[in-house]
Amino acid sequence: MKYPPVRFAVMADPHYYSPSLGISGPAFDHMLATTTDIKLLADSAEIVDAAVQMLVQARPDFLLVCGDLTKDGERVCHEEFAARLAVLQQHGIAVYVINGNHDINNQHGRSYAAAVEQPVSGITHLEFQRIYSAFGPADALDVDPHSLSYLTEPVPGLWLLALDSCRWEGRARVGGRLRNGTLRWALRCLERARASGKAVIGMMHHGLLEHYPGNRRFYPDYLIANDVVAADVLARGGLPVVFTGHFHAQDVQRQRWPQGHFVYDIETSSLATYPCSLRWAAITPEQQLQLTPWPITSTSSHPENFAPYARRYCYDMGVQVARRRLRRLGVQTTQAAHIAPQVIDAFEAHCTGNEQLPQTILDLTGANSWARFIMRQRRPLLEGLWAQQGPADNTLTIDLTSGEWARQ
Repeated sequence: MKYPPVRFAVMADPHYYSPSLGISGPAFDHMLATTTDIKLLADSAEIVDAAVQMLVQARPDFLLVCGDLTKDGERVCHEEFAARLAVLQQHGIAVYVINGNHDINNQHGRSYAAAVEQPVSGITHLEFQRIYSAFGPADALDVDPHSLSYLTEPVPGLWLLALDSCRWEGRARVGGRLRNGTLRWALRCLERARASGKAVIGMMHHGLLEHYPGNRRFYPDYLIANDVVAADVLARGGLPVVFTGHFHAQDVQRQRWPQGHFVYDIETSSLATYPCSLRWAAITPEQQLQLTPWPITSTSSHPENFAPYARRYCYDMGVQVARRRLRRLGVQTTQAAHIAPQVIDAFEAHCTGNEQLPQTILDLTGANSWARFIMRQRRPLLEGLWAQQGPADNTLTIDLTSGEWARQ
């Protein structure tokens, strides 16, 4: 099977939030002051609009959207986001969507337009299928009876295996897995592709491979629960790359088995969190997958300085979240204020794909014994986030035949 030349873009975790739900006022401010989520919610609609403009100008053959389309599954957010995807299709850009853990049966959708937050309606998996039917499922070659997964052909000779990794039955859960029935279905799709001479790429929301040392220990919900088995099954079946999201990071990992099969997990940043980047991808006639970051640089409210604004907003918000968590663990206020920026430095390095190990990972000067105890438990997480393992994270070339990679 040979990959056809193609140019496409990848978007992950846009977390679209409708301005009609309130982007200012006491209820919105209280939510921002108490949330553990670090997102540019008030800017999310403008960020998505900027991404749409970039895509229309660049005209990729298609766009992959790797889940968490909305803040918390609000119906109005889904409808407005789908309308923006329809604009891309009107300009001849095919769009393929898979659901994220925030999107279906989410009980946390709220409006903050009034003085006090109010619940708003979400959607079921059947409504998700209806709203996003035109963005993959309607033209599917096959549909998994166990999930919202589907198989489609974006361009002649290239199949896309869109895998639903989310646990949305009854209510939304953060963690994910690939159902056993879905794995069997995916393997049949890969066997069919091989028999038909079709090349395949994949996408899903949750991580397929561990992205840093400590990923499974500290953030297990950001990997599918059956990652070890699923990665082996998919790679053995002939799936060399899977595009993912969920952790809001620009990070690429590869796993290779002694038998020779391999798979790349190519995670893309959230549009709603710095560095607010899509990925640009191109497959060449030489069977090289070329990846480059494609960050949002301008929005209507920030036409010239969006990147520094987004970085400062997310960094400051992250520090506040880290300080609150440390205080809840009993760390004194002044010590929490000293430690929190160091924690966010590590997360920012990983999420931007710019891990360069500092001389001092954690400075605990002046910390008492309790703060030292707390941070001793978390030091392996910071060390893992700072570690650059495996492929480059932003600009690289992957040989789809051999599995080798190189910096561009």
